[in-house]
Amino acid sequence: MEDDSKVMYAWRACHVLLLGWTGSKDRQLRKYQRLYAEKNIQTLAFGVGLKELGATPIMAASRAKSILQQSKELKPKHFIIHVFSNGGAFLYLALRRLLDQDQEFRDLRSALCGIIMDSLPSLSPQPIWLPYLAQLATNDSSWEYASNFAWGTVYAVSSLLLWPFNGNPWDWYLKTLLGLSTDIPELLLYSTADALVPAAGIEKYIELRQEKGCVCLFFNFEDSAHVNHFGKHPKIYKEQVVSFIKNKAFGVNETKNEYASHHRSRL
Repeated sequence: MEDDSKVMYAWRACHVLLLGWTGSKDRQLRKYQRLYAEKNIQTLAFGVGLKELGATPIMAASRAKSILQQSKELKPKHFIIHVFSNGGAFLYLALRRLLDQDQEFRDLRSALCGIIMDSLPSLSPQPIWLPYLAQLATNDSSWEYASNFAWGTVYAVSSLLLWPFNGNPWDWYLKTLLGLSTDIPELLLYSTADALVPAAGIEKYIELRQEKGCVCLFFNFEDSAHVNHFGKHPKIYKEQVVSFIKNKAFGVNETKNEYASHHRSRL
């Protein structure tokens, strides 16, 4: 079915924020930006490094605010966040804290209508050194290696020093992710063949979120590796994303607008 004029306008009024996996570069997210560009959707894409992760959400707060300020300038009617892996989710949670608590981003929070999760979450706490190795494996130069080694050391040491106060960063991550408000629908894209984030953990997350009342759609690609679902199944991936946005995400803001109009008419 072809888009009617109303849906075509919604595509143009939509903004998708892409948050990459640990060690990802902005350029690695361009293929996802091209996916959205086919629908005339504005995008911003950000790779994620250890500097943004840190041992607590505090170290990610500064970059999170900068990212949201850039998204705010686009003044989207529909705002969607597309997150990759657990590394991207750490930055996503820093964004959600600002969206939920900072009045500067009130309009952006009101426009938030969908979360797409690619290869996450892992419900089993992972070693604190796993993001460290992921980052070091993506260096393009000796300078990057030295920089990532330094930030990796800060990440590991701060995690250990703060352990008596904060516990394992994964405990905070899982508790916060599961405790997010349920008014925004979620699409989870994962695979049984993912060696880093087990499908069983993602399916348990879906079950727990649905029990809380969150609309959780999902698709198991079965044979694609971690954050490689789009690379192996581009057509199916695109169909899942487009269908979710058109049939679920856009509907969230339509419901909000109908509710607001109804209450204005009664004043």
